[in-house]
Amino acid sequence: MRTGIDITFVQRFLDKIDDKEFLNRIFSSREQEHINQVCHRVGRLERLAGKFAGKEAVAKALGTGIGDGVKFLDIEILPNENGIPSVILSGEAERVFDKLGLTQISISIAHDGGIAISNCVMI
Repeated sequence: MRTGIDITFVQRFLDKIDDKEFLNRIFSSREQEHINQVCHRVGRLERLAGKFAGKEAVAKALGTGIGDGVKFLDIEILPNENGIPSVILSGEAERVFDKLGLTQISISIAHDGGIAISNCVMI
């Protein structure tokens, strides 16, 4: 079993929410669509920060962090059919996951009081 956790301030992304270059480097088009489904700016900021923390938590659980071959776009976080966050790996993240012999990923994301936090468990 492997775990990863990350926490970030939502306000950290205030100047990034309309920065297309940043968004395209960090989030897939499907993730951006999910972020933008929220009507109000605060909700979009919370989703953006939550997904960012989620990607960091996944990278930590993999033992690589972001930048050691694993890129933000190798980790996609989208809701499943029940609205629960799920992780889709590709590229180097998927290769590391397979190499470690892992088969399942669970992720939780929460935000409150201007803070977003995510916890990832892999088995």
